[in-house]
Amino acid sequence: MKCIFCLLENPIEEFTSEHVFPEAIGGSLVLKDCVCKACNSFLGSNIDIHLTDHYIIQLHRFIYRLPGKSGKIPNPFENGTLTVNNEQKIKYIFDEKGNPKELYLTPSILKTKIGSDSTKVSISIDKKDIHKLPEMLSKIIKRSGSKKEINTDELLSQLKVEEIKNPQIRVDAE
Repeated sequence: MKCIFCLLENPIEEFTSEHVFPEAIGGSLVLKDCVCKACNSFLGSNIDIHLTDHYIIQLHRFIYRLPGKSGKIPNPFENGTLTVNNEQKIKYIFDEKGNPKELYLTPSILKTKIGSDSTKVSISIDKKDIHKLPEMLSKIIKRSGSKKEINTDELLSQLKVEEIKNPQIRVDAE
């Protein structure tokens, strides 16, 4: 039997079914046993991926809940940017069925030099990571090379908790 792409003769067990449109985008038109495994694999990893991983297609798959071969629905909002005072990375997390689960603010550290011997440090973290703050502060102080003994409890007392209401998320479509 000959493969419809490479035109090479192969035994029947070397053939697979070919989705005319990738299964991940809802393709249901299938050509039975007419493509060799090598060609099918090449098409999937070198051709189909550019279509299935394109932002617009991922958005379509997300809206219509079309899972890929892994069974997962893509999350086109996964690496968005929260636009409040400054650019802050945020993850919009969905469950495996594509339902919104939570927003997660990725840690961000901003250092501003004040004079010749002082630095202001601003840390933005998600509320559920607040327990990591003392360790983060200790690392920042250690890396600064400061010889001063700094009381992290005192620094934590200056903690300002801010809730971001109705955040706007910008996602750059590639």
